[in-house]
Amino acid sequence: MRLAVTPGAISQHLAVLLANGLVTRTRVGGSVLYHRTPRADALINPTA
Repeated sequence: MRLAVTPGAISQHLAVLLANGLVTRTRVGGSVLYHRTPRADALINPTA
């Protein structure tokens, strides 16, 4: 599925998530991978 979202908008959203401790960032070669943190998981599913 493709969304009508610019790369700049995605970058801004990821920066906000990173600044608030909801994702981590790891560089692998020429790529950057983002992963949810336990804090984000708790917000997504608070009863788990």
